[in-house]
Amino acid sequence: MEQGSLALSVMNTFVVRLWTERSATESRWRGRIEHVQSRESAAFSDVDGMLSFMGRFVEIHQGKEM
Repeated sequence: MEQGSLALSVMNTFVVRLWTERSATESRWRGRIEHVQSRESAAFSDVDGMLSFMGRFVEIHQGKEM
């Protein structure tokens, strides 16, 4: 097999936790994400925050069909 034809498979697994924080006047979504392989984690309060964290480990193509 030629060296150039080898494809490396990299697995990235994320655990995402979502919950709602409620006050007398509003409720907001909160979340925490963990990259399982590195055990790094981060809190986020919107989808952009979650995707930003994931983007550190994988290439994310927003708005493009894969």
